[in-house]
Amino acid sequence: MEGEYNLIVSPRAEQRLDALLDFLLNEWGFRVQQNFLDDFQHCISIIRRNPYSFPVTLQDKSIRQCVVTPQNKLYYTVQNRDIIILSLEDTRMNPNKVWNQLQAD
Repeated sequence: MEGEYNLIVSPRAEQRLDALLDFLLNEWGFRVQQNFLDDFQHCISIIRRNPYSFPVTLQDKSIRQCVVTPQNKLYYTVQNRDIIILSLEDTRMNPNKVWNQLQAD
């Protein structure tokens, strides 16, 4: 399939991104926040062009994960021409807790 896929951001993903951006700005400053945003936008760009380029999770083959930074993973699923961003999670978090939160949404 050619072209970019549609992007849908879940409320959970939007909330997690907003909280992370606030944290980065308040704790580390504008430059660190901007560096993260650059990395995040780069990942989104790749996902929109080729959503199957990142690996599936072990727990659910319909959910894919993209390492945005060593501390943050983006979880998403692909449905037809839609990419649904499910969440953005801290990689230092217990993987079972991450999985339980993804299943709760």
